[in-house]
Amino acid sequence: MSYKKKIYSTIAFSVFIILLSLALGSPEILGLCEKDDIGCLHKYIDRYNPIFVPLFVFSVPIFIISFLLLFLREQVFYAWKKFAVIYVPISIILIFTASPSGDLLFPSLKEMFIFALPVTFLITSLAIITVKSLKLRKK
Repeated sequence: MSYKKKIYSTIAFSVFIILLSLALGSPEILGLCEKDDIGCLHKYIDRYNPIFVPLFVFSVPIFIISFLLLFLREQVFYAWKKFAVIYVPISIILIFTASPSGDLLFPSLKEMFIFALPVTFLITSLAIITVKSLKLRKK
């Protein structure tokens, strides 16, 4: 598969996960529940929220990075891919295995990981892309 096709498939997959997450987070939009049926809404949200929130928060940075990579050289993509292939699975494992208990003063590790790891991923990815692009431009 060519470099551009890999990027397009990554964009398509991230958009699919984003839309699926939004649909399962708001089941009344797809007609899965009535707007006033609180029991049905909670059933979908309680069942799918722990799964799709981590996937959603990683899909957004992956979409942004993939879109940027469309305009850059192939070497930049492969440098970023080496990082992403290791970071994303480890982060998702950390999120799913983290303790969900916490209180008002000290949020749970799970909540902290859900929001801190994707932000770290985005910042590190942008740094990798910038450094690699600058190195290639100098050559």
